[in-house]
Amino acid sequence: MLAGCGYVGDPLPPALNIPVPVENLTAVQRGENIIIRFSVSNRTTDNLILKRRGPVELEVAGRLTPVESAEFGPVEVTIPARPYANHGIMIRARVLNGKGRASDWSPELWLNVIPPLEAPRDLTAHATAGGVLLSWAASRSTSFQIWRNGEILASCPAPPYLDATAEFGKAYEYSVRGFLEGAESELSAAVRITPEDRFPPSPPTGLQAVAGPASVELVWDRNPEPDLKGYRVYRSSGDGGWNLLADDIENPAFSDRSPRPAGRLAYRVTAVDRNGNESAPSEPVEAAAP
Repeated sequence: MLAGCGYVGDPLPPALNIPVPVENLTAVQRGENIIIRFSVSNRTTDNLILKRRGPVELEVAGRLTPVESAEFGPVEVTIPARPYANHGIMIRARVLNGKGRASDWSPELWLNVIPPLEAPRDLTAHATAGGVLLSWAASRSTSFQIWRNGEILASCPAPPYLDATAEFGKAYEYSVRGFLEGAESELSAAVRITPEDRFPPSPPTGLQAVAGPASVELVWDRNPEPDLKGYRVYRSSGDGGWNLLADDIENPAFSDRSPRPAGRLAYRVTAVDRNGNESAPSEPVEAAAP
């Protein structure tokens, strides 16, 4: 009979269900507030699932701050910054289970708090040939973050800033955030702009004219603009005015085989972009009529 009995082992003690410490504790001073973020895990120190959670104790500068969230996962707490201005403060947090057993405290996080940093003001946006030019004023910030359409675009040490990636005909909304000694401002008031291409290409350069037996051959340097459509060639004879001789010339060369008056001829060239903006004329050149 004794040989038929099985041994089931010693009884196990009940699990204490102590939560693991809070994770990813961060803090940033933004404008008038300090924003504290961390994550609360649903695991215990025995790697079991914690079905129910107790309160979170958030300690800021030696005082407990209420945490309203009762959920697992990300937690965000906002507290005023002015009471701590010009001081370094220590921040830490821990979580309790449903029976009041607490996790270990998170590692201590130290934050140097300054008088609240004002948001950049008087933000303006202007379309230029090279992009959208942003200007603003901010007295204390030593660096800035540029936001476009709700996303971070770039950083810069001081205004102005040129958004060279902006495209003509597209709508944009810009705002700016300032930074000083680890603190940041709120975003500035936003400005909206849909830049239009009203900017002509640069005048063509290097124009040369060579008279042949039956024509005058013109060549010049190619323009660098990516939206270039073509060129216009103008001719003048004697003391007369300038007349359009040819339009929509794609390549930087032209052969004048049209009937010409005798005497000296003058030529000049302009560049035209896809929106019809025409450049100033090139320097004129002269050639003797064949």
